[in-house]
Amino acid sequence: MAVVAASSLALALSAPGQTTVMSVFVDAIIGELGVSRAAVSTAYLAGSLTGAVLMPLIGRAVDRYGPRAVMLAVAGCFGAVLIASSALSEIIGLTAAFVGVRVCGQGALTLVATTAVAVYLSHRRGLGVGLVSAVGTAAICTAPVLAEPLAATWGWRQVWIAEGLAVWAVVIPAAWLLLPRRARAVADGSDAAA
Repeated sequence: MAVVAASSLALALSAPGQTTVMSVFVDAIIGELGVSRAAVSTAYLAGSLTGAVLMPLIGRAVDRYGPRAVMLAVAGCFGAVLIASSALSEIIGLTAAFVGVRVCGQGALTLVATTAVAVYLSHRRGLGVGLVSAVGTAAICTAPVLAEPLAATWGWRQVWIAEGLAVWAVVIPAAWLLLPRRARAVADGSDAAA
């Protein structure tokens, strides 16, 4: 259950990089940066396409270094991207922010969360992936309900900082403490470490 718990938390905390949450901030970003909706959409497209292109490389890193190491690295990067992105002031910075959140959050954290279950569990793998998907999807779907009032009260920049800190505070400890160091730790057919 530890692998399922860590992966569920990671998938849930990919929410700041998901379209459902990003959409909450679009109007405020347009107003504050003085850019068009088309410019924001183009920046978001660039981020999404970059994320898609890089996913095979992230998958290769998971194969080489294991889900635990990659989840730790991705969570560290994702939190940093969210916090750094709160300081952006123009469209190029916004594009870089969207590249970062789409690569790290929507792409890499989602990929490693689901792959961890497949790598570490050898028994009831389908159930494990199903549970992670259910918890993660529920969290992603409800995240805008939490993000919108926070954005109205704190502003989008402060919410992005809070999201980055939340990724660090939840995903890094979960990966460090709950995921096995190596997949071989559960290769004997038992999921005791899971």
